Amino acid sequence: MATPSSDPLARITKRALSLLHAGISQLSTEAEERESQDEMAASIAAAIHRGRHLIVQAGTGTGKSLAYLAPAIASGRTTVVATATLALQDQLAAKDLPALAKAGEDFAYEVLKGRSNYLCLAKLDRLNNQMNQGTLTVDERKAFDEERFDAVLTFAKEDKTGERENFHEELSDEGWRAVSVSSDECPGAGHCGFASNCFAELARERAMRAKVVVVNHHLYGAHLAGADRILPEHELVIFDEVHELEAVMTRSLGAEISGPTLRRVAALARRALSKDHRKHAEALLADADGLGSLLAGLDDQRLFHGETQQLDAEIAEQLDRAASHANAAATELRRDGGSSEEARQAAVALSRVVTSIQRLRSPESSDVVSVEGGPRSPKLRLSPLSVAPTLHDRLFGNKTVIMTSATVPLKVGEMLGAPSDESDRLDLASPFDWKNNALLYGAAHIPDRRSEAADAAIVNELAELIEAAGGRTLGLFTSNRMVDLAFEALDGKVPHPILRAKGRSKSEVLEAFSQDDESCLFATMGFWQGVDIPGASLSLVVIDRLPFARPDDPLSIARRNAVEEQGGNPFMEVDLPRAATLLAQGVGRLIRTDSDKGVVAILDSRITSARYRSILLNALPPMPRTTDGEVAKDFLRSLRED
Repeated sequence: MATPSSDPLARITKRALSLLHAGISQLSTEAEERESQDEMAASIAAAIHRGRHLIVQAGTGTGKSLAYLAPAIASGRTTVVATATLALQDQLAAKDLPALAKAGEDFAYEVLKGRSNYLCLAKLDRLNNQMNQGTLTVDERKAFDEERFDAVLTFAKEDKTGERENFHEELSDEGWRAVSVSSDECPGAGHCGFASNCFAELARERAMRAKVVVVNHHLYGAHLAGADRILPEHELVIFDEVHELEAVMTRSLGAEISGPTLRRVAALARRALSKDHRKHAEALLADADGLGSLLAGLDDQRLFHGETQQLDAEIAEQLDRAASHANAAATELRRDGGSSEEARQAAVALSRVVTSIQRLRSPESSDVVSVEGGPRSPKLRLSPLSVAPTLHDRLFGNKTVIMTSATVPLKVGEMLGAPSDESDRLDLASPFDWKNNALLYGAAHIPDRRSEAADAAIVNELAELIEAAGGRTLGLFTSNRMVDLAFEALDGKVPHPILRAKGRSKSEVLEAFSQDDESCLFATMGFWQGVDIPGASLSLVVIDRLPFARPDDPLSIARRNAVEEQGGNPFMEVDLPRAATLLAQGVGRLIRTDSDKGVVAILDSRITSARYRSILLNALPPMPRTTDGEVAKDFLRSLRED
């Protein structure tokens, strides 16, 4: 029998746990080591050693990030960590990785973002010339006054990263887009005169030398979808917040085109061309308007007709015209001697437009083409029905993959294409005391949501709960309509401030909420996850409705149909797992530390009566349940007295 010192797995596990505990000590002298965190780290060390994929559901408070970083670093493997949220990226870069580095492990780490997060020196140079010549466009003049542009120039000279988050002056999204470049516009380091000082390229060079690289899901999706090497060669990838990964990969592996996209590319090409060679660029501007008109009013409609997968004839003809004009504009650029930075950007952007149109015009039988984005900004979108085949080949075939979240869908491995015979799963409960510190209230008396009386009943119940909690409420809604209805009905009518995210950034409104212990925050789906408000500011989470997908969502319809064609149950296999995961995410906003206490109130009677309620309830942390509103309100009042 091998001794621990001679057993490679024992050695790597011991090293990982030692690094984990040292990292915990660096973060806090009072931090406690947790059994579930040790188990997660040891299981990941074993998975890395054996080359097996691992799915870990680890409840809030487990300490997931250190539990996967420590074994990854201890293994010596080049690792990419991909997250869904910027908040987690910031935590990894500013807190967890520095702690592990200080613990005595010598390794380099970097955070790498998409190109649009960095200043583009080529664009900045062009804008500076136009500013000096007084030739800025109307939109550019709206985005910049001279003082603000001077601040951007100073930032470009003094900041080492060129990242937007380091620019602390006020600048609109339109203004930032004017001084940054998307991957669809960038001609690449080999074709740009500013490449040697390019912030995005310098960040990429640092990432290529790092042992641990932190990215978001979208950038990893772009890495898998594109021919260009975005990320360094790596043996191990860790997806945190993996419940978001299928949706992100569906977008990354698809294609889209819209009127604003065509207009932006056409304007770029027009500026790069001389006056005598703008014919096709100007025609592309007209195509943008034409496509926008055709897509208006078609939001959330699947556009294929029958088994032939044929696009609507008018839309298809408009796309073909746009592709033809984009190709012709690219030819004009070459004839015009397009050697400027702007010309090279325009050529790349035109090429990407043509590629997207070709994909939309020649979809696979399993692709879904639809219109999304709302009436103000409709876009034509192609989405693969399943990302599993692509990820099986491009990801799981040559990497060891660790997937984790506080709430992991039961069939996430199957959804993402992980080979079942090479994958394992580990479920770890939250170390927090949900049984004694929390209560789940299901409002059985709320009328069916299709009833005219439902909205009023929800608002009345919400008002009583807020009163009992003394504010301290996060209201999670499934629609903007309900956020507005509840806000307008209760703002000024309950003795507590009510905030909503409308017109404010997520970080701004969360900061305001956390600073006022008696305030309430009403928000939609963007706040069901990635919200961490520990302490007295939050003792009540109210969910207005079970978070089922819209029945008319084109991709969901296509997935339901596919399940039905195979003899399955679409509701049980498509809708219910998604709703259970989202519901668990929303509920998880309540208990964020050992001392947090509170109530989760679900104002949808289906949680108490539907035949599938046990599946939803089993996805939630173990806590007492009640259908008696007075019990919930008494519990909330008791928390105010503690």
